[in-house]
Amino acid sequence: MKHYLDVNVYDQAVERIRLIFDRFDMIVVSYSGGKDSSVLLELARREARRREKKIYALYIDPEVQYAETIRQIENALIGDPLVETIWICVPLLWRNAVSVFQPHWRTWDPKEREHWARPLPNYPCVISNPAQLPFWDENFGMEEIVEEFPKWFCPSGQSYASLVGIRADESFHRYTAIKGKRKKNRWHCDGRKIIWSTLPNEKTPHIVNLYPLYDWGVEDVWKFIGDTGLRYNGMYDRMYLAGVPIHDQRICQPYGDEQRRGLDQWAKMEPETWAAALERVAGVNYGARYSGGKMLGYQRGLDLPECHTWKSYTFFLLSTMPDVVRERYLGNFAIAIEWYMKEVYYKNIAEIPDDDTPIPNPSGFNIPSWRKMCLSILKNDFWGLTLDIGVTKFLQRDIYDAVAQNGKVVVRTSVQPFYHFMRQQYENYLSGGVEQVALDFTHPSVDPLAVIKEKWKDL
Repeated sequence: MKHYLDVNVYDQAVERIRLIFDRFDMIVVSYSGGKDSSVLLELARREARRREKKIYALYIDPEVQYAETIRQIENALIGDPLVETIWICVPLLWRNAVSVFQPHWRTWDPKEREHWARPLPNYPCVISNPAQLPFWDENFGMEEIVEEFPKWFCPSGQSYASLVGIRADESFHRYTAIKGKRKKNRWHCDGRKIIWSTLPNEKTPHIVNLYPLYDWGVEDVWKFIGDTGLRYNGMYDRMYLAGVPIHDQRICQPYGDEQRRGLDQWAKMEPETWAAALERVAGVNYGARYSGGKMLGYQRGLDLPECHTWKSYTFFLLSTMPDVVRERYLGNFAIAIEWYMKEVYYKNIAEIPDDDTPIPNPSGFNIPSWRKMCLSILKNDFWGLTLDIGVTKFLQRDIYDAVAQNGKVVVRTSVQPFYHFMRQQYENYLSGGVEQVALDFTHPSVDPLAVIKEKWKDL
């Protein structure tokens, strides 16, 4: 529930930024070229000028980006003596929700240099050689780079404030990321828990993520831009002319699970960038054509192929996937099943319905069915959002490196029996068809002596 105060969001943001400047040695604004980060950078820049203190701006370049966005970044980040820019253009894995066979694509991949969407930017602040970042790994994604960069960049004994321009009203996911009741890792200042903050890692309490604009609405952002004459990304004008509502306008890489719905806009608004994207990223044209439709599971009415149940179709689809993708989905299914069996919705996996059979559901979460598991595959739902499970934080460590080393993804200890069981049933399917899939697994906690019995089973 929202609680309104007798103050405006602009004054609150200015007060928050002044508090940040008071308490932190290094102020780093995460910049994307979008309206929110542009407003945040301007507010931080004003305070930096008032104090004559240098700040930093961090831009992680996704390579395939609107030309208008690059022009905005050059205008905002280059040439101000009080803003030191770090422009990162190293190979990173980015989510690609429009392709099963390339669930992530690698930006600035030296092996694909001839197909790059655009040349490397030519500024002294650009980091394009991974050797300049000693913590870099070839399977790093955005999460890992954001986690590791402050540890390397922040001098010993200093504090690091990462200013991020996300707002709670943008999406439910962002709301919970900032305001979730389960959030325990907050920055504490003068005995107060700062709700517009998170600690990325409890082992590095000197590194804090801060969201000074968290309670702004999109109207507040545009009012600030209009009142101050702040230069903004020209793509917003094109989006407006194309009929995109202001609440849906996004400046980001367009292949993510949520962002792909607007993928068709690229062809309309910047055709030259669209042509580069078609050559660079697998599944782009497919995503632009079918995102939001039945082909990606977004509309009710998707029919089963003849002679299939949802369960058999799920196992068939698993058999068509690359190893990393299949193991990730098996892990997603295991996480969902373990949770619902732990809550005693089902005592045995065999009780899971094929279709969405209504059952009493006090939790409010989606009850698993083979149809939901199948739809999560059809939607390219790599993170399992269809199944209401938590997102894996470390893409490289928990998924790609883990599968490369032992063929399995990383799941928490309580889920491992379910994951191994589902993997075995998949092997049974490959050897003898769906008739060999024996769903007779009971949650270990049903038997309180199960752990002891397993430990001493050889005696």
